[in-house]
Amino acid sequence: MINSLLNWQKRVIKLDRLIIKDQDGQESLITDSSQIKNACNHHFQYVASSSHSHKKNLFEWSLWTKEYQPKDDINSDIYQSLIDSPTLTEWLHIIHQLPSNKATEPSQISNKMLKHLGSATHHHLWLLIKVVLHFNDFSTQ
Repeated sequence: MINSLLNWQKRVIKLDRLIIKDQDGQESLITDSSQIKNACNHHFQYVASSSHSHKKNLFEWSLWTKEYQPKDDINSDIYQSLIDSPTLTEWLHIIHQLPSNKATEPSQISNKMLKHLGSATHHHLWLLIKVVLHFNDFSTQ
C-alpha cells in the first residue's frame, strides 16, 4: 500500500517457461504455470537444501515441547484485547514516543516526519492504521 502511495514500482520476475532435468538427466521445457510453480518449490525445498522436517521427530524439539504448551497459571482472556485498534490518544502517544533520529525503512518515511504531521493528517493516518489492523492486511503490494 505504501509503495503505491509513494509511486514506487514493484519489480517482479515472472517465470513463464522453465527447463528442468528429469531423473534420467533428460532436459525438458515446461510452460504450464502449475508445473513451473511445483518445480520451483521442489528446487527451493530439496535442491537448495531447505527441506522442512517435522519438529516432533527432532531431539532438540523434544527438549522445548513443554515450553510451547498452554500455561495453566496464565489467564487466556488477557489476549482478547491485543488486536484492538488503538484510540487516537494512544496512537498519538505512540507517534510521540518514536525516536526521531532513526534511519528510514523501505517506506522512506522517517519518525521525525510522522511527528510533524498536522492534526488532520494524524487523524487520517490513525484511520488508515485502524483499517489495516481490522482487515489484518500488512502486505506491501
